[in-house]
Order: sequence, then structure tokens, then C-alpha cells
Amino acid sequence: MTLDQAADYLAVVERPDVQKDLALTRLIVDLRSRPELARPAGNFQAAFVTFQRALLEEREDAEDHRFHAMTCLAELRRAVG
Repeated sequence: MTLDQAADYLAVVERPDVQKDLALTRLIVDLRSRPELARPAGNFQAAFVTFQRALLEEREDAEDHRFHAMTCLAELRRAVG
């Protein structure tokens, strides 16, 4: 999965997709291994996990968590350059 694919997925997902979530997690782990990306990748990972949980629990604040995850992803994309 690329960062562009991650953004596309986050923009439309309504129910977690195990394969896509796993691919996104692999991408995050790969990016976290780079010292200059550890912080933004970690921030995105935390936001993504919180968003996943909100979707699974069908919480009303899921869209707020989606927005936060997208914001963290944008920061990560800038850091990747």
C-alpha cells in the first residue's frame, strides 16, 4: 500500500477491511523504521487505530477520528516528502 492508497482508503472506509488494514499497518511499520519518520508515522498509527476502533464500535465520533487520522496522514506525507 502507498500513502496515496492509504488516503483513498481512509476517505471511504465504513467497515474495516482486514487485508487493507494489514497492508496499511505494514506500511506504517516500514515508515516507523526510518528515524526521521518515526514520530509522524507513530502519530498516524495511533490515529488510525483509534479510528478503526471507532468504526468497529460504530461510535458517533468515528468521523472526527477519520478527520484526525487524515490530518496525521497528511503530516506523514509531508515528512516523507
